[in-house]
Amino acid sequence: MNDSGIYLARSPGDGGDYLAPLMLTVPVYFSRQTLVDLLICAAEGGSNYWAAFKVTARADGDDSPIAYDVTEYDEDGEPADPPRVFHVNAERMAAGIAKLATNPPPFPSARRHLGDVLNDNADAETADVILQLATLGDVVYG
Repeated sequence: MNDSGIYLARSPGDGGDYLAPLMLTVPVYFSRQTLVDLLICAAEGGSNYWAAFKVTARADGDDSPIAYDVTEYDEDGEPADPPRVFHVNAERMAAGIAKLATNPPPFPSARRHLGDVLNDNADAETADVILQLATLGDVVYG
């Protein structure tokens, strides 16, 4: 252990020290509003090139959408064959974000998108990626 309390491991072959890989599990909490905002961002522009959206639930008091049925469309703007419809709400968007944090990352830009969400800097592209992970399980479009 070094002076900072971090365990060092000996690097085979060169005799040098290096920091041992450290894997941390840190809970991250997102407000329901943040998750719904990402969903709305995807519905209003991030994902409408591959999906159609139908509002299925609205917030009490302000009538904002909080859940959608998302229908997958093909490159020609027709419903996918076979048709696939996904019910998406805040919880489903949280599951999409969780896929960004898997190790190894599911695709090269996953960590950038995760950083954008964590830094409250997500854009339509990030919202689209999260929706695809939440519904299709992978980034299929874009």
